[in-house]
Amino acid sequence: CNNFTKNSKKIYLHHDIYDTPLTEKKKEREVANRLNKYDFVLLASKKSEYLFEKIFANLKKKPKLLFLGFYPKLNYLLEKKAIKKKVSKNIIIAPTDFNSFPELSMQPNLEEVFTKLLKEKYEITYRPHPSNAKLKKVLDLVKKFNKYPNFKFDISSNYYESYSISNLMITDISGTAYTYAFLTKNPVFFYSRNEKKIQNSFYKNLNFFKDRSKIGKVFLNARLLINFLKKNKNNKFKIIFKNNIIDIYKKYFSNFNHNVLKMFYDKK
Repeated sequence: CNNFTKNSKKIYLHHDIYDTPLTEKKKEREVANRLNKYDFVLLASKKSEYLFEKIFANLKKKPKLLFLGFYPKLNYLLEKKAIKKKVSKNIIIAPTDFNSFPELSMQPNLEEVFTKLLKEKYEITYRPHPSNAKLKKVLDLVKKFNKYPNFKFDISSNYYESYSISNLMITDISGTAYTYAFLTKNPVFFYSRNEKKIQNSFYKNLNFFKDRSKIGKVFLNARLLINFLKKNKNNKFKIIFKNNIIDIYKKYFSNFNHNVLKMFYDKK
C-alpha cells in the first residue's frame, strides 16, 4: 500500500516466516523506501530481524520492528490437524520466483532434476512460484513432462494438500521451505547452483541460509541429490531433521507475543 488515511497506524505484516531474501540487491533500496512509509513491521520471529535491519540500515527514519512469535498462516494450517498420509516417494518441487533471483533460481536445472527423479520412480509435484505459474518457461516445461503419470503440476491457491501427502521438498531459496518444514516435519533439500555467490555475500548471514543444514541438506547439482536419495532409501535421515525442525519451531514460533497487539489497542 502506498496511500493511507490520515492519522492511521500503518502496519506491515511480513508474508514470510524467515529472513528469506526479498529481492535482488540492486532493488533493495526500492523495497526499503516503500516499507519506510509504515510505522511498524510485524515479523513472525527474531529469525527475520537481520534482513530488515540491513534493508533499513541507511534510512534516517525507520519503521519499528515487532516480533509476533508465530506465523498466522502456519498456525491456521497446523490447527486443521488433517495432515494426510504421506506417500513415501512423493516429492514436491517448489522453486522461488526466477525473475527475482535469476542467478540463484533452480529453473535452468529443473528439466534435469525432473528427468532423474522420474527415472527413479519418484512421484513429483511441481509447484512453481505463483508469479511464474503461467509463464512460457513454466508451461513449456510442464508440457514436456505431462505424459508421465507420476508427474503433477500444481498451481492451486492452497498448497495444503500437496504439502500434506509429500515426503520431501526440493527448492532453491524459496521462503516456503521453512513453512513446509514446520507444517509437515519433513526435510527440505536445497538445490544451490550458485552457492559461491551466497557464501561471498551478506546472504550467508541470513538465518534462511544458516539453518538450511538444520532442516535438510544443500546440494550443488542434481547428481549429488539423486545419489543421496538412492543411498538413503530407508529415509532414516529424516529423523534427525524432524527433531531439529520441532526444536526451531518450539523456540521461535510457538509463543505468541500478546504484548505486540496490545500496543495497537486504543486507550480509552
